[in-house]
Amino acid sequence: MSNKIYMVIILILMCNGAVSSEIYKCEIGGKLVFTDNPCAGEIIQLKSTNILPPMELLNNKLDSKEAYSSSKWYADYSGYKTALNVSEKLNTPIFIYFQADWCRYCRKLENELFSTTNGRKILKKIIKVKITPENGDRENRLFEKFGGRGYPTIFIQKTVDGTPKKYYLMSKESGSWETSSPSYLEQIIKSQI
Repeated sequence: MSNKIYMVIILILMCNGAVSSEIYKCEIGGKLVFTDNPCAGEIIQLKSTNILPPMELLNNKLDSKEAYSSSKWYADYSGYKTALNVSEKLNTPIFIYFQADWCRYCRKLENELFSTTNGRKILKKIIKVKITPENGDRENRLFEKFGGRGYPTIFIQKTVDGTPKKYYLMSKESGSWETSSPSYLEQIIKSQI
């Protein structure tokens, strides 16, 4: 097997909660193998990743009535599905951002609002998903299902079974596109929480 396959195996193990166990780098039959069985090889210490806590912790958080607070962005269709699960557990709306890598207005919105200190602080209060419809059929179908037409497009889905509501965070003023203020972003997020 190639090193790429070994890296995929390690990533799968990390995502499945195996990050707390020890992984051994061994040579078996002349081949490099990563295993959770002890061998004479070196122990690989896996660092924690930016993943969700186990469902038990999510349930405890739900029971404690603690407000959602995370800077994590989920990505594409699979990220949206994960966000739905988190939203259901924590009763927190989802901020859905459709964008394209080539879209200069998307970069403008990110740089002038999402990446600012105030923007990051405001967005921590809501589950965030960044979806690039050009990344696959499922992403594109989701964009069309929501009624997206161009980039950037923003929706907030208040509940798992609710209809996402479209918001405009850019407007054309005096012939050029301007980004909305952090206070407007805060206002729309507060209206959904």
